[in-house]
Amino acid sequence: MKDSEIPLREVPERTFLFLLGLVNAVGGITLAWVLSRRTHDAIGPFSVALCALGLVAVTKALFERHRDQSWHGKGAEGASTELGLDLLSVQLGIFVGFQLLAAILPRPLVEELFGFQMRGIFAHRFLASGPTASIFASVLLSGFSVACVTLLLGAVYKEGGIALALAWNGSLLGVAMVQIVRLPGIRPVQVLCLLASLLAAALAYHAAGMVGLFLSRGAQKYRVRSVEFHGIARTALLLYGTLVALVLASAAFTALAGPVLAR
Repeated sequence: MKDSEIPLREVPERTFLFLLGLVNAVGGITLAWVLSRRTHDAIGPFSVALCALGLVAVTKALFERHRDQSWHGKGAEGASTELGLDLLSVQLGIFVGFQLLAAILPRPLVEELFGFQMRGIFAHRFLASGPTASIFASVLLSGFSVACVTLLLGAVYKEGGIALALAWNGSLLGVAMVQIVRLPGIRPVQVLCLLASLLAAALAYHAAGMVGLFLSRGAQKYRVRSVEFHGIARTALLLYGTLVALVLASAAFTALAGPVLAR
């Protein structure tokens, strides 16, 4: 069969991908609640794991289509852009799913059920105080840290790692955004800046996961000095440059929002 005759894999449209992320988020939370009602602390991580499990198949299909388009369709750059937008559609669905449930629950219950999402490095990302430069540096450090973890997940666990990163970041950002909007004294311009920061961060993490998966799979399939691997490395390098720019943009938008001091 000639290259031009090789059929590209069919995957759902982005609206369906968004709804798939939404359904998996709501379903994961619901099932986690049913299975962990007596241990509220387990609902946060359990809901993320269940959501990721439901997304592995579609994530694999998206990466398989990317491979087909890279070699026989739009080229590596066009295919990577398509893949990034597809992953973003899924993550937006997860984001909205966790956001809706967090919005209808009282704040104390949200903090109890999703304390796993709200603890640690992410809390300091949006509740930092001090000069704007200090906030920028803090968010920049956390952004690159999460990107490195996502890259490793993609390299080690392939599509499963990407699905886990989608579920984790979508849940974390969805719950946090609701809590931030509820803070006393926060202004609309701050909310808009934080939303822009979240969008840039999500795209950066997608790029990081793609870099890890592409390099890992390429190293398994081709010799490092082969033409094929050099093509994969070029694509990974472009994605890495995009990742750096997006993390910088995310940190800049958060710094513009200023410190959010009230909890």
